[in-house]
Amino acid sequence: VHQPLHVSRTSDRGGNTIGIKIVHPHKHYYSYPVMDRYGNSLGGDDKDHPHHYSHNLHSIWDKTIIEHAIQKYYNHSMLSFQQSITAMDIFVTQKQNACMDARDVTCVSTWAQESWNDALQYAYANLNGKDIVNGMEITEEYLEERLVVVKERLGLAGLRLAYALEMALGDDVMEDGGGVLGVFDRKSLDVMQGVMKI
Repeated sequence: VHQPLHVSRTSDRGGNTIGIKIVHPHKHYYSYPVMDRYGNSLGGDDKDHPHHYSHNLHSIWDKTIIEHAIQKYYNHSMLSFQQSITAMDIFVTQKQNACMDARDVTCVSTWAQESWNDALQYAYANLNGKDIVNGMEITEEYLEERLVVVKERLGLAGLRLAYALEMALGDDVMEDGGGVLGVFDRKSLDVMQGVMKI
């Protein structure tokens, strides 16, 4: 529910029917997959334009933004990327802090609404603010600008999952009087990091 396109438009199947091309300034600087999750070709490597890679918008948000960041900023290390998320000062608003309980359907709906808002504002909109449509080209700048959103959503998902696991395992994370401190304790972050390694 924290990946914006997992709770987005049904008309385009969460961005799965929006084919896009990533335009790379350097030939073959990155090597992204050219198949969807079912093994169907998304257009090959575009032999006439080898600096293009074909994708759909959903796959960009599922993995390409992360793969791009790992290759460009984290020395090809998934662990370094994960550590960058656990080291983030994730700003949790008072409203988000009040809604950490995955057993409460209202909270889960709130998380979905956050993703819906991010889908409309960031996933479906190009850097110029115009809607991304089928066949459009995007640049690496789109991937880099959207990385902040991806990391924030992963961080919040990890914190909320850690909270849910602690509640399910019987730990009282609120014993310090409540509030966000119970969520941000070292144990929660260790759980989050461990889950992200799976």
